[in-house]
Amino acid sequence: ELIAYVNKLSVDFIAMEEVSSGVVNLSKTNDDLFTVLKGKLKMHGICESDFAISGNKGTFGSAVYSKMPILEKYVTRLKAFTVRPKHIDSAKNAQACPRHILTAKVQYLGKPLYILTWHGAWTAPPTDTVETKRQADIACAYLDKLNAEDKPFILGCDLNAIYGNYVVDEVEKRTINLMRSINVKMTTHPLLHRITPKGYAVDYIFTSRHFKATKVEVPLVNVSDHLPVYAELELV
Repeated sequence: ELIAYVNKLSVDFIAMEEVSSGVVNLSKTNDDLFTVLKGKLKMHGICESDFAISGNKGTFGSAVYSKMPILEKYVTRLKAFTVRPKHIDSAKNAQACPRHILTAKVQYLGKPLYILTWHGAWTAPPTDTVETKRQADIACAYLDKLNAEDKPFILGCDLNAIYGNYVVDEVEKRTINLMRSINVKMTTHPLLHRITPKGYAVDYIFTSRHFKATKVEVPLVNVSDHLPVYAELELV
């Protein structure tokens, strides 16, 4: 369903979190889902793991896909990569999961463009902690660097944070938050997410000053336990 949805939209870029392989997959297959999606979507792509399961049994991380060739890959670690002895899925261990920002550099209309994905530190319900603030400070220092160098960027993310949380407030100081243009109460899927029936708006698209949004939507489709956040942008 995800592949059909993306192909129908014919998107240029995808920022994706919780991309897994092996025993970490929630499906019955042990495939490398990054590679499967890359082939099915016919897009260029990069991925980076937050952690791996020892014995080459699985990985878990994020990915960026692009219609344009990806020229460079950058990884900003927010918490160090680890190798774990077994599959970890409890709430306690989810809070300890390593995190990073993954960046793909592409050439668009003759100019460098940076596509970022970021999976924020996990809390339930979304709240500020010492760890979420620490990771946010590292991430925002990276955004400050991109802004200082006047680099156009698009950041698609599951921040695991809501309006009023430190993470969102700090990122908004440095970016344009496209979600402010629409009235969305939740981006967790109302039927599929484990914290249902109460949902949270935790997924965002932020951009540098170089973009204007012509369309932003969060459609109710069954492609994940989160709803996709979709935007059409003009480079100005």
